[in-house]
Amino acid sequence: MPLSPRGGRSLSVLRRCFTDQTGDMVYTMSEIGAFSALGITQDHHAFMPWKEIRTVDQRLQFLSSYQKEEMSVTDLCHEYGISRPTAYKWIKRYDEVGPEGLLDLTRKPHGCAHATPADIENEVLALRKRFPTWGARKLKARLERMNPNVEWPAASTVGQILSRAGLTNPKRKKRRTTPYSEPFSMVTAPNQLWCMDFKGYFMTGDGHRCDPFTITDAHSRFLIRCQSVARMDLAQVSAVCDAAMREYGVPERIRTDNGAPFAGVGLLGLSRLSLGWIKLGIVHERIQPGRPVVEQGYNLHVDHMGMLSYLLVFGSATVALWLFGNFRARRERKQTMEMTGCGKGGKP
Repeated sequence: MPLSPRGGRSLSVLRRCFTDQTGDMVYTMSEIGAFSALGITQDHHAFMPWKEIRTVDQRLQFLSSYQKEEMSVTDLCHEYGISRPTAYKWIKRYDEVGPEGLLDLTRKPHGCAHATPADIENEVLALRKRFPTWGARKLKARLERMNPNVEWPAASTVGQILSRAGLTNPKRKKRRTTPYSEPFSMVTAPNQLWCMDFKGYFMTGDGHRCDPFTITDAHSRFLIRCQSVARMDLAQVSAVCDAAMREYGVPERIRTDNGAPFAGVGLLGLSRLSLGWIKLGIVHERIQPGRPVVEQGYNLHVDHMGMLSYLLVFGSATVALWLFGNFRARRERKQTMEMTGCGKGGKP
């Protein structure tokens, strides 16, 4: 139906056209008539967004209209699209509470059927006060021995009671290293892959801690380094690695575990040590967590129990340094003899 503006001239905002495929007549909105007929410019700043009406505002408008007594409750319900029981509910709530009664009430239940009784919680908290260092399991076991006829809650519930009372220290979530997802490549020549690892610390005879750090060539099984370091940190490990690379060259890849200082908990599991290797063009491979067999390192504990036993009884940090160096030299000579044929009945 055409629109009649204030000037009296009828303007239509619909435009009639025919489709090319079927020949049917359709009506489309005119590009100019839709706005010029109403006296509206096409400036995007002239449009206003829809007003957002909240449910509480509609309830307030309904009650305002109800108090004017211009319309019946039935007509008001028809206008606002609600039922008569709903209308009388809000009218009653407004009369009892006032404007705050128009807000939605919480649907939280008033009680919990399986909640722990207050006297049980008090018994748990009283026993914890006597033994501040006891945990949930020990408290539950003690309460069951003290009062075996009482049905005590589970250890997890006891822990929740202590947590609500602020008597527990939540365990901090441990940040883990990002897992290495690239597949390991094959090793076909020496100096393609070095395996590095700490072989587990032990206490020497004089009470000092000894941390053997080994570097092994994965192809030839050549023991590049077997050295005791004072601390398993960046400075100690980096110094050993730099000395090994100056002597034997830079490898193509280095395979380690996910511990420090080889890996970190930051982006892509990088650490300062591995970042320095990447700058040298070395690919850093990391094994799966808890899978030390994949590393293909040298098993120091199994092959040299005699040397370790001597260190445990009589050794010191200085003796350990000398023994590891002497052991590496003897192993190097043994591998050289095996490659040249010496020691097998022939001559070099």
